Amino acid sequence: YRLEIAIFDFELKVETRLTSGGEITDVKVWVNYELKYSPLAIYTSETDHTVEVESTFIRIIELDIYEYTFVRWEDHSTNNPRTITIEENTILTAYYKVKYVGSISSIGDV
Repeated sequence: YRLEIAIFDFELKVETRLTSGGEITDVKVWVNYELKYSPLAIYTSETDHTVEVESTFIRIIELDIYEYTFVRWEDHSTNNPRTITIEENTILTAYYKVKYVGSISSIGDV
């Protein structure tokens, strides 16, 4: 028998924020093609990882509709997905711009 033990030395955090500074939660994030939601923290080994965030999504807040669009990472890279090498605890922050799309003027019977 052969016993293999995975050693997770580093923490990878992915956060999503507005370019104006506010946090956005529950944004789709893929780490090595596995779907997760922001903010997230995983423990991982020293290796290359592919990280991707949702490019564009819509949120309805009260009756207002907003469109969120990925702009850049904290290091000004616009690659999405991107490949990073984890050699220490790492925090990646994805920045989004938000645009008001309109309002739901009425809701019919469902």
